[in-house]
Amino acid sequence: MSKRQRITVFIWLTIVIAFWLWVIYEDEELGIEQIAAFLSRFQHFIIIAYLLFSSLRAFTLIPNMTVVFVGTLIIHNPWVLLITSLIGLLVSSSLIYFFGEDTGLDKVLLKKYPDKVEKIKNGIDRYGAPVIFFWGLLPVVPSDLLSFVLGIMKFNYWKFILYYTFSHLITYSAIIFLGKDLWAWLLPGIYG
Repeated sequence: MSKRQRITVFIWLTIVIAFWLWVIYEDEELGIEQIAAFLSRFQHFIIIAYLLFSSLRAFTLIPNMTVVFVGTLIIHNPWVLLITSLIGLLVSSSLIYFFGEDTGLDKVLLKKYPDKVEKIKNGIDRYGAPVIFFWGLLPVVPSDLLSFVLGIMKFNYWKFILYYTFSHLITYSAIIFLGKDLWAWLLPGIYG
């Protein structure tokens, strides 16, 4: 393992361990309301706290849709929430894209899910950008896996970000502007 990989793994593990120690310390079920309550403690800096949380959420293994649902509870201006959520998505997806291999997760994922990773690679090789776009539209698929595989494949970063951001712009807008109650009804396993 190179020095860069060791540093990346150390940072990643530090964030994950700190986050989960906080969850254990709080002794509560980790849910949307609990995360929102924690972030609400930073009332004067709520947008900065939310931006940090959404930017680092990939390291805490929390799905990006969960972060947006948290945002609907703590940021009441929908435009600020949309822009902040998209910035957080760009940062977290870029971190996974560029540093996924450095964490050693590439070996773990390739060993544990070789068929799924190969399926994604084949879909991207065959259809390219539409796979990225439609993957981002579906709130029930793990978007971090796509960022990770694209990073391993050395897929064009700017194409990835363009299609990925546009698809999430649509999904996030639907969540933010249609209201969280609709999504709680449609996706009770994810939100609720």
